Amino acid sequence: MDLIAFFAAANSLPDSATMALPFGIFLSYTTVMVAIKRKLRVVELYAGTGRSIEPYRSRPEFEVALLADLSHKARETYLANHEGSPYALIDLKNASAAEIERKAQGKIDILLGCPPCQGFSESGRRETDDPRNDHIVKFARTIRTLRPLGFAMENVPLAAISEQFATFRRIIEGAGYEMSAAVLNAAEYGSAQARQRLVVVGRRGRGSGLSVSLPSPTHAPIGKYFDYALGKVRDAEDRDDALLGTTSSARRAAPVLDTTFHRDINIVLPTPKLSDTIGDLPATGSPGALALAHVPYAHGPAMLAQMATVPEGGQLDTGGRYHGAAYGRLHGDGLAKTLTRYFSNAGSGRFWHPTANRSLTVREAARLQGFEDDFSFPGGAAEANTWMIGNALDKALADTSFDALMRLL
Repeated sequence: MDLIAFFAAANSLPDSATMALPFGIFLSYTTVMVAIKRKLRVVELYAGTGRSIEPYRSRPEFEVALLADLSHKARETYLANHEGSPYALIDLKNASAAEIERKAQGKIDILLGCPPCQGFSESGRRETDDPRNDHIVKFARTIRTLRPLGFAMENVPLAAISEQFATFRRIIEGAGYEMSAAVLNAAEYGSAQARQRLVVVGRRGRGSGLSVSLPSPTHAPIGKYFDYALGKVRDAEDRDDALLGTTSSARRAAPVLDTTFHRDINIVLPTPKLSDTIGDLPATGSPGALALAHVPYAHGPAMLAQMATVPEGGQLDTGGRYHGAAYGRLHGDGLAKTLTRYFSNAGSGRFWHPTANRSLTVREAARLQGFEDDFSFPGGAAEANTWMIGNALDKALADTSFDALMRLL
């Protein structure tokens, strides 16, 4: 049920009906009904370009109370697109919960966060004592202190098997919250990018009888897709892990997660292909392309010559000197691989355009992450834009997290 419809129906109940509800459900009902006398106030920490909070911006039930990050560039970019938004530069490593609440100018009803993932990332060193890993625990303590109605967090899959995540769960459950966590693949929720992320949602109040769950996948490869391992287009199979690009880190994380999925969506739509997402952009070099920051990165003559030898969906033979996806070309009938902040670097992964001899542009990468074309990136091909896009939360996963919290509320 839509949240507005829920409140309308709830307001129409006679007192005898609400008092007849099971006690746990009645407490959740009354908590939310008290909160709805005003808009629900939403805060995003580690905000970057504000992807987690984006689904809330257009809904009348919510007020964007605060975005917080330490990046001047991310704040400038967000404000260039959403002038006047409450975006504060805060060192979240050292900021207290009270400071965050002061910056938000009042009660926080929904707390969102994407703590730093570099220390857990499969492409990094995965050092257990990396100080950035402690932000997950800090986020849990902030939730415990601020007591929002609900929260959501995102990170890379291997965070789920970390000591910090185990501590996160203990703090959250000890503070009286119920939570659900899973590694979700954006391609199963409408993205053309096989981006896998740990998604956690939670609601204050235990034993209410209301299931804490994440929405079931809504999309799957249907028909013919390019298989990078086989190097050819083939028919998709049921729950096709090869085409979905299921990673070893996602498999390692799955056993420690106790997720339940909300099963009210029965229609499975075809996962979009790369060409569905970037195929209609204007030709590079045209005025329309320049306006969208759809500008190719400069590659050296030697690199361009090597690119010219690699077919669509293929990969440069480096003699095994680099990781498996290095110097790889995408295929229009396949899915994009997980974008990183280094997607403009020709050797950093499978980030080459399917047919042109270049890496993906800022706008192509932004589209794969779900940014609308009217979201501008001042500076175009600047390196700062590649890391903001590469670090962003895919819109498909942000929407999924939002849908989950709507059900919980």
